[in-house]
Amino acid sequence: ENCDLWSLGVILYTMLCGKAPFHARSRDESVSSIMQRIKGGDFSFDSPAWVGVSSEAKHVVQGLLTVNPNLRLRMHDLKNNPWVRGSQSFPQTPLMTPDVLLAGTSAEKSLQTTFNAFHKAQREGFRLQDVLNAKLAQRRRMKKSSSENNSSSSSSFTSESSLK
Repeated sequence: ENCDLWSLGVILYTMLCGKAPFHARSRDESVSSIMQRIKGGDFSFDSPAWVGVSSEAKHVVQGLLTVNPNLRLRMHDLKNNPWVRGSQSFPQTPLMTPDVLLAGTSAEKSLQTTFNAFHKAQREGFRLQDVLNAKLAQRRRMKKSSSENNSSSSSSFTSESSLK
């Protein structure tokens, strides 16, 4: 749940301002530098895109992107948050839709900079791994498999005993 909530924070950040929280700051920035910022929770609400975003929304994003999973916003708190529940009034600022983003060149420049950083990372030998091979995914498959085996063996036991 904790990594899902952190991922939700990344998605929410991106939806609210039109940029990923941990993007390449320059064409020459290395992937290891970006990874350090991710691990350190180094992001900000300083860009002009955040001017029209409420402090309540920023508080939710901050809570979701907290690096320490024990201090991160929990699902219960998120569900009961007034901003998430929609009890706040809606702002009159436009959403960062593709049309709004394309009106300025900053989104295109950021995308190109991030794209260039990942190309540079590939040249340096950094490779993204398939999610299916990740340790967490393997543990989830093993847990699901063992729980399916347990439930099928208990149901077959029940069926056999009910036949007698």
